Amino acid sequence: MIALGLITRVAIGFQIPDLIGAVFFFNAGHGFFSVNPQFALSLITLLALIFYFVGGSGYYSVGHTFAMNEKRLNQKKRSRE
Repeated sequence: MIALGLITRVAIGFQIPDLIGAVFFFNAGHGFFSVNPQFALSLITLLALIFYFVGGSGYYSVGHTFAMNEKRLNQKKRSRE
């Protein structure tokens, strides 16, 4: 759902707690400042999710396409009346 851009914020809302757990609890056993690729990958993914949660899915998403089609239909209805 995140990749398609359909209900992006809801899907990300379910993923963020998992990533917070991965960053702070799973990687804490390995040490935050050690050379650990899992920590870097978890942190980058968490930051990307937060970015898309705040910014939304964007112009090329399915959700945006649906919204624009609905807006066009509403404009056609108003012009007919």
